[in-house]
Amino acid sequence: MAPEVIKQMESIKNSKFENSKYLSFMKQLNSGVIEISGNELKTNEDKLKEFEINEEIKQAERMEWDKSVKIEAFEDNFNGDTEFSEASELFRRMWNEGEINDDELGKL
Repeated sequence: MAPEVIKQMESIKNSKFENSKYLSFMKQLNSGVIEISGNELKTNEDKLKEFEINEEIKQAERMEWDKSVKIEAFEDNFNGDTEFSEASELFRRMWNEGEINDDELGKL
């Protein structure tokens, strides 16, 4: 049952699920980090260390993927857009140099 729950929750892009203690518990149960023995939960410390490392790697990969998607979306929306490029350049100059003329200000 745990693999199905994990797969379903991970397929939904929602920070509540990604940061869910329940999802983390299900993953630990599925990977053998936590074992049910009678009425008790037991933690396998060796598997816990491996699990934590794997989760950190997955988190880093998700962050890198999110970053690349955002960059790609930005480039798709503004690549070759001359008005945006001009305004961006004027803003950069104004920020760095502190002055632009009235005509340039009108373009912003």
